[in-house]
Amino acid sequence: MFGTQSQQASIIQLDHFIGNLMRQMTGKQFNLVIYADHGMSDFQFIVDPDRAMAQAAAGYALLCCYPNLYLRDPARAEQVATELAGSDEIDFAFYRSGPGLVIGVHAGGKVLFSAGPAGIAFEHEGKDPFGYSDLGYAGEPLSDQSWLDLTAGASYPAVPVQIFRYMESPLSGDIVVVIDPPKGLLTPTCPAGCHTGLTDSSVTVPVLLVGPDIDCKAIDDHFWLHTLYRDVLQIDPSQLSAVDREPHYATVSSRGISLAVSPARQLYVRANVNDEGWDVLGEVSIARTFNTRAWVGAGIAARPTLEDAAAKTPGSSIQAALSARAEVFLGPLVLDWQNTLTSAGRSSRVSIRCEFKSGSLVEWVHPSQLRLGIMW
Repeated sequence: MFGTQSQQASIIQLDHFIGNLMRQMTGKQFNLVIYADHGMSDFQFIVDPDRAMAQAAAGYALLCCYPNLYLRDPARAEQVATELAGSDEIDFAFYRSGPGLVIGVHAGGKVLFSAGPAGIAFEHEGKDPFGYSDLGYAGEPLSDQSWLDLTAGASYPAVPVQIFRYMESPLSGDIVVVIDPPKGLLTPTCPAGCHTGLTDSSVTVPVLLVGPDIDCKAIDDHFWLHTLYRDVLQIDPSQLSAVDREPHYATVSSRGISLAVSPARQLYVRANVNDEGWDVLGEVSIARTFNTRAWVGAGIAARPTLEDAAAKTPGSSIQAALSARAEVFLGPLVLDWQNTLTSAGRSSRVSIRCEFKSGSLVEWVHPSQLRLGIMW
């Protein structure tokens, strides 16, 4: 939105963050996987492909939403694609031409992708827009991985696979259009130089793999991103172990004890007993970011009534209670703020606890209470 210098500054900032993270990980038993979901292309001017598709399809357009054009009459796909390829906005217009064949039209001719048992073959009529012949390709069918191996360093990585596999889906458009850099996509909020083209800057993404369980020497320099977990890292996404609960806590001080037990993820049952009374609350997590978390809860509490408090007489009554709690995580430090509302009034508690790797913890409760505890 703010030009090339802004994009470069963002990349430098991201690199700085990742560098800090890597330094934090030094000597620790973590596996780190960072990747992008698309590339990022600089663009010099913006186009509106939806408008171009609507004009080319005229009354035959059912829906135009880049990169898909859905037609009322799919038989007109070749005619509309040819017209689109002649427009300034569109670089390629692809359509299905019978089983196992996808044809793409561009300003310099046509490209044909045909699929068979041995893989996908590429032909071109007129100019070869992808330059595959310069790589030694002679029209033979190749597997998805072979296409990637051949073209990973080219300006147009594995276009036959990208397009053919996309158009295999019955949900893709009757025509699939592509705009390449330096053209950028006009979006409702700002121009976008991503998720647009077929070039290396549009579809090639960086992947960072670090950790004791990751053997980078055994991993190819280039692979399909959707194969990262199952094939590259040998992780079955359907068999991942999941955390089944939150940590349990128990703390004690000269003024009382506190117990927090988690029966399931994002749930807590908390009990507190101190010189002001006691409460039992059930909490559920309602929001979480990288270093903050918010909880709401309900339960019962025993508090002195307003009359007893005013008369300074002992005694308490059981009342319904509502609570709201927020946590801020700063490494081993956790800032915990809690508000509890009963008919006796509102009480607030602010604490800072330090959680040690051994499972022990020290908690300071404002203004002057110190608690010791364990977590497991």
